[in-house]
Amino acid sequence: MAKKLQNDIEQYNEIVKLKKPEVEAVSQLLRAELVREGKKSFWIGFSIKLLFFILGAVASILISILMK
Repeated sequence: MAKKLQNDIEQYNEIVKLKKPEVEAVSQLLRAELVREGKKSFWIGFSIKLLFFILGAVASILISILMK
């Protein structure tokens, strides 16, 4: 745990040394990554919901056929 804390301190010290243009570049990269992940998670969620909708519809049809 001490090594992890030491690494965190070193990372913090490196970040503090960054100049304004560098900070802006890093923040732009982070924003782009967040947007990309947001789109990706949207489509994954949409696909899962669509799959369960289709499975529910198929199950409903099968149950109605079997009940006759």
